[in-house]
Amino acid sequence: MINNKAKTKLIYGQEPSHFTYEVSERGGFNVYGWGIYPSYSVLAGQDCKTFFDYFKTIEEVSEHYPDATSSHKLLEPQNTFDHLPNTQDF
Repeated sequence: MINNKAKTKLIYGQEPSHFTYEVSERGGFNVYGWGIYPSYSVLAGQDCKTFFDYFKTIEEVSEHYPDATSSHKLLEPQNTFDHLPNTQDF
């Protein structure tokens, strides 16, 4: 859930399924929306993480994105190209 203070943004024309936040390299917190890559993408059907917002404090994150959960890149789904044919690109 987002509130009226949160940024409105679509991921490939769809509302995000959920939000996460993680500590930013510059201090503060980055908020990400999650969706699914569309059928025309080489990552079709896989998770799509999109940057949504930045806040200096966790209280600001909670105020704008109350349902966002804490995350870290090691806890997130990893996209693969395993489904593509093993041929050279020319």
